[in-house]
Amino acid sequence: MLVQLTAYIITAADQQLVLGVVELPGLRAVARNVGEILDVVQTAAAQHTGRSRAEFTVDVEF
Repeated sequence: MLVQLTAYIITAADQQLVLGVVELPGLRAVARNVGEILDVVQTAAAQHTGRSRAEFTVDVEF
């Protein structure tokens, strides 16, 4: 079953995007650019929950 996550940008500076996830409060992920957001959020969510990266889909709120 896929888990839908909503990522949002907390800060953006010095080629670093710090991201939060609405459904996983306290989870933070860091991307160097917008193209990395999906990968870093899926990886962080998998590490946080113990589930597979493939189980997460990510929407990004800008």
